[in-house]
Amino acid sequence: MNLVVYVASDLVVTGYNPENADMCNPRGARYGDAYYVMIEYSNGARQRHKYNFINNEIKATCYANKISKSLENNGAINPEYWEDTDPCYGSDAYVNGNYELRQMERERFDDTFGF
Repeated sequence: MNLVVYVASDLVVTGYNPENADMCNPRGARYGDAYYVMIEYSNGARQRHKYNFINNEIKATCYANKISKSLENNGAINPEYWEDTDPCYGSDAYVNGNYELRQMERERFDDTFGF
């Protein structure tokens, strides 16, 4: 099965400092990037590694390269460290997995309970 290993990122709160507090940021949150490794399969299904590299894209890229080389040499991933995540939009996994229905259920839950 063909797959692609790559690095993605999210903006996350890395800590709090009351000295940085203001009206728009009352707790003084500090923000940074959380880099993580993703695997995308040929059908569009994706898995995300559970470990985040906070503000360190270079280490995340090195780890992604290490995983890619291991998989090229018939290595396997340990499911203990990986979790399924949203499939690629419009892919077979997106269409066949009823992703739009699950997304609508999540949004309804969030609206109902105020998340």
